[in-house]
This record gives sequence, C-alpha cells and structure tokens, in this order.
Amino acid sequence: MQLAMPSITPCVKRILLATAAVFLLQFLLSFNPGADEAFTRWFAVYPPAWKSFLPAVWQVLTYGFLHSVHDMGHVVWNMLWLYFLGTMLEGVIGGRRFLAIYLGSMLAGGILQLAVSLFSHSDARILGASGAILGITLALATLRPQTRIIFLFIPLTLKTLAIIKVGMDVFGILFELRDNTGGGTAYFAHLGGAIFGFAVAKSGWIWRDPFAEIERRVDERRERGQANDQAKVDQLLTKIHHEGIQSLSEREKAFLKRAAKR
Repeated sequence: MQLAMPSITPCVKRILLATAAVFLLQFLLSFNPGADEAFTRWFAVYPPAWKSFLPAVWQVLTYGFLHSVHDMGHVVWNMLWLYFLGTMLEGVIGGRRFLAIYLGSMLAGGILQLAVSLFSHSDARILGASGAILGITLALATLRPQTRIIFLFIPLTLKTLAIIKVGMDVFGILFELRDNTGGGTAYFAHLGGAIFGFAVAKSGWIWRDPFAEIERRVDERRERGQANDQAKVDQLLTKIHHEGIQSLSEREKAFLKRAAKR
C-alpha cells in the first residue's frame, strides 16, 4: 500500500464543483427562510409533491446534489467519499460509465426511499448524495474486492469497507423499526444506491456505455433521415423531369429549397 492523495478525475471534479455550487446557493438562500424552503421543496425529494396529478419527477435526480446547510458534515463526508473512491472507480471504468453509475445509483436510491416514504405516509424531505456514493462504493468493491485502502487510519479491503457501510445502514433501519421512529437519515436511499451499484458491476453492465448507445441511435436516426430525404429529392427531381417544375406543390418546393441548403 502507498499513502497518497489520488489525482482527481474529470467527471468526479465536475460533480464536486456542481455539488459545491448547489450547496453555496443553498447556504445563501438559507438567509431567507421562505426562499430556502421553496428551493428545497422544489428540488429535494418531497413525498407530498408526488401525490399531486403532476409529480415532480426530476426530484429523484436533483435531490442528490442538495445537502443540509445545517450540517457541514453531510456534504463534506459525501464529497470525501466521492473524491477518494470516485476517482478510483472512474480510473477503472472511464468517465462516461462512471457518470452513468453515479446518476443511476442516485436515481435508484431516490426511487426506493420515495416508495418507502409514500408507503409509510412520511412527508420527510430526502436530500443528499449518499445513495450515489453507496452505489459507486459497491460497484468498486465488486470489481476490486481485495484492493486495500486506508480508512480512518485502518487498512481495509474494499469488500470489507462495503460490508461495514451496508451493515451500518441495515442496522439503522432495524433500529428505526424497533423504536418506531423516523430519523434524519434516508437509509433506503443508501441501500437503493448500493443495490444498483452492486447489480451493474456483478452483471457486467458497468462496462456498457449508455451515452455511446444514445449517440449511436441518434446517428442511425440521422442517417435514416438523410437517406429518406435523398430518396424524396430523387423522386421530386424525376417528377420535375417528366412534368415540369409547375407540377410541384408549394410544400414540395419548400422541401427542395431546404434540401439544397443542407
């Protein structure tokens, strides 16, 4: 093992900057309680908003960039995990795959916690990147279980670290069930992200690049569109050859002008 600060990777850097910018905005809004309340209700997962006719579907992603402005440890701890483990995972799978895992874990955690909140009739707001952090932790531990790190001056394998972290969340849920209380920690968001990270790594889906797939489909659609346009141009030119330009409708003439400009 070698003690060293890892070089920050591009995607992790962007997420850190985005999260820091949102936290700064939250801090400034906290001087105006009304604005702070409105912002949090709008972008954190707020279960009552999902009981309306038009649920706030964006919240299951935006909540992961918000943190409590009354607890600096909330954002600092999450960002430290992102820096140390995120850079390690991004170095293994690449930036675009890392972003897909991070956002996917965030989405899975948000949906699971929201479902539990709606089932239990809890109106507590959900915010924080912990679900995404657990997702990248489990994904990394699944890919590199025997890799050793120093955690709080204690040498651990990634597998052991992941087991400890998930175990803490499971016990947190059990304690809440025993005491019939709802604490301030969204344990199901943690577990949702952890399950997602483990599943995509174990199944091999982590090596797929969903953004490349989207680009491929867009390119195929563009090529089909160009082929269809060319076929239509050929058809109209044939029509002009046999019947003259006057045989074209205004719509057909406009199409030829657009095709000529392209």
